[in-house]
Formats: sequence, C-alpha cells, structure tokens
Amino acid sequence: MADIDLIPHDYRTWLTQQAMLRRYVSATVVLNIVFALAGGLLQFSNSNAESRLEALKAENAITQQQQIQLEQLQSQQAEYEKQLSLLHG
Repeated sequence: MADIDLIPHDYRTWLTQQAMLRRYVSATVVLNIVFALAGGLLQFSNSNAESRLEALKAENAITQQQQIQLEQLQSQQAEYEKQLSLLHG
C-alpha cells in the first residue's frame, strides 16, 4: 500500500511542466530586462563619448584658429621689422 501514488502521473507531469515553464518565462523576462538595461547603458555611454568628442573637436578648432592668427601676426611683425630696418637705413 505504501507504493500507491495518490497523485496521477499525468497531473504530476503537468505540474512539473508548469514549473519549468514559469522558470523559463522568468529567466526570459530577467534576460530581457538585463539586455534592455545594457542597451540603455551603452547608449548613454555612447552619447557621453560623442559629446566629449564634439567638445574636443571644438577645442581643436579654436586651437587651429589661434595658430592661424599667430602665424598672421608673426608675418605682420616680420613685415613691420623689415619696414623699421628700412627706415633706420
């Protein structure tokens, strides 16, 4: 009598399958949340890197503009020194 199972085999199988399905759905939901968070983090990191890149490009453009202005001033100074030497004779 001890070997008689009061829960039918089909019902026990169904319960096992339901538990496995719940685990699978839970794991799928968790993975989707993790992937969504990772995607958001990557997007945030990318936008932050792009903004830093734009700032560096703007800074580099200012530096190039200053370099051009310096070269113009140096050529103007050389021209003035040439004129001064001609005046002094």
